[in-house]
Amino acid sequence: MKILLFSIPPSYFLSKAQVYYTTRILFKQHVLFLFESKSMVYLKMNVRDQEEYEMPFDGIALYAVVSELQNNIVGSRVMKIYQPKKDELWIFLYQNGQEFKLLVSVNSTNCRLHLTEEEISNPASPPMFCMILRKYLIGGRLKQIVQKDLERIVEITIQNNNEYMQHVEYRLIIEIMSKHSNIILVHADDNTIIDAIKR
Repeated sequence: MKILLFSIPPSYFLSKAQVYYTTRILFKQHVLFLFESKSMVYLKMNVRDQEEYEMPFDGIALYAVVSELQNNIVGSRVMKIYQPKKDELWIFLYQNGQEFKLLVSVNSTNCRLHLTEEEISNPASPPMFCMILRKYLIGGRLKQIVQKDLERIVEITIQNNNEYMQHVEYRLIIEIMSKHSNIILVHADDNTIIDAIKR
């Protein structure tokens, strides 16, 4: 049997189903077997030669991540927002008695977007961008997550109440583009920029 050994860092993915989905998009092959180690997820598929690949976090991988997020956190409420590093956000979401932690990194060498089960401590002094996000997003409901075609751009729409208790929508635009990665908060109605993690 002809086998491909395909390795993926598990922290990039949320479930085995998501890994299956992504590889079938990439190779249009039936996944024969999957097993995990501490550092990688491996897939065996019926292909011509035996080789080993490492999965890039490109538009297709991002598509699989967004699909998983749509199935899990749409409709959840934003409870907490941390910014432990200058280029990293943690958004804590709550839905149906379950907490989800969404990690967004715009680090130039390790930009990514995915759910995580890791623990993180809240910095004593949150950066200005984190405080602005808390002001507009805490208590809001996550309404929509979309990816622009297969581009490395994800838009998260969150509905919240303003100071007059009127419903307003904000959009978090996440650009996963190595050194050009960014997180931008805008008003959803007119795309006016409120702030960005990289100015």
